[in-house]
Amino acid sequence: MSSEVRHLVDGGRAFPLVRLTGVLDVTTAPEIRSVLLDVLAGQPEAVVVDVGDLRIGDPAAVAVLREVYRETADWPAARLTLCNAADVTEWQGTGWPVAADCDGAFAQLGLPADHRLSVDLEPQVGAARRSRS
Repeated sequence: MSSEVRHLVDGGRAFPLVRLTGVLDVTTAPEIRSVLLDVLAGQPEAVVVDVGDLRIGDPAAVAVLREVYRETADWPAARLTLCNAADVTEWQGTGWPVAADCDGAFAQLGLPADHRLSVDLEPQVGAARRSRS
């Protein structure tokens, strides 16, 4: 019997919410890893992952979340949170904080910081250096 996992990314909140459904096993783990890294590449500050409808078909496959957590540990300010876990103990070995519900996960993360600055630059030599400083 083949397993399947689906994902839906909701970008309508302060940080992306990735809803995973299906079965997490050795077959679907690489797809979940790829999805999470893609979402983090687009929004590296924080991601909330809803695992409420994700069944664990193979407990060893949960290690994929631990791998994503480790891979992104060096990313500046990357914060990852799981939510809607029916059994928190299944997810404890991942390193991810686990919230009872998604609203709680977003509350833990707080509001995104605005790290953007803007400056008007003339098209002349030295403009790139000025923008960096």
